[in-house]
Amino acid sequence: MEAQIRPLTATDRPAAWRIYQAGLDLGEASFETVAPDWPAFDGSRLPLHRFVAMFGERMAGWVAVY
Repeated sequence: MEAQIRPLTATDRPAAWRIYQAGLDLGEASFETVAPDWPAFDGSRLPLHRFVAMFGERMAGWVAVY
């Protein structure tokens, strides 16, 4: 099965934040300790450069440009 890449939307927030927070919990990815809320995330990333990688209904990862 190939990953499907599509734009990240507000409805992706729960899955994206689980991935985000898991990375932060390792303490090696960022100086942040808690994933930002949607308004903070939305206001700090370029809207046309946010994507998710999906395997069926499962999100494998996401990327966003500041």
